Amino acid sequence: MKGERPDATRGGGGGSDDGGKPEGTTLEAALEVFEVFASGSLTDEVYVLDDVSGKRIAIAPRELKERYRAAIGQARSRCDR
Repeated sequence: MKGERPDATRGGGGGSDDGGKPEGTTLEAALEVFEVFASGSLTDEVYVLDDVSGKRIAIAPRELKERYRAAIGQARSRCDR
């Protein structure tokens, strides 16, 4: 994943163009990591670190993390209806 463009994860929009991830998938689930940390200085790369205190984490652009958070909120609000 290191150096992969954020749009390659499709921003959590769901549907057929997101690599098979169902709508409402968290960024953590999409990247298969324990936690994703947002970075204001990254713009087009996601870094995955395999062993940070025994856990796999990611550092992603803030915009990507916020886009996933918004998509999750929208999916949850549709489920509540």
